[in-house]
Amino acid sequence: MTVIAVDVSGGDFGGRVTMPASIRFLTTHPNVSIIFAGKKSDIDPYIEALPTSVRTRVEVAYAEQVVEMDEKPVKALRAKRGSSMRKAIDLVADGQADICVSAGNTGALMAMSHTVLKPI
Repeated sequence: MTVIAVDVSGGDFGGRVTMPASIRFLTTHPNVSIIFAGKKSDIDPYIEALPTSVRTRVEVAYAEQVVEMDEKPVKALRAKRGSSMRKAIDLVADGQADICVSAGNTGALMAMSHTVLKPI
């Protein structure tokens, strides 16, 4: 089974876009599980409504911080170690997820990924 770590709270619209899209993806791809990384308020309302068949393929990694879209990548790298984006990347680094997906700040995603995952 493929495991995807999703930065739920990143991006212009955060969880109100990423959660429904991720859940829709889960319902059509039974061989995938998702670890949602983000703020409790972005995740919990959607998790509670999931059918059991989908909920069994969901895990949560709560984060207290979010990388803002206009934040400088270096600042995010240094100051946002507890962010949803960093948690999603760390899940890949730790081998808990195969893939990280984020709709957040691309520069910060690249800086964090380069630092945590190292180039191949």
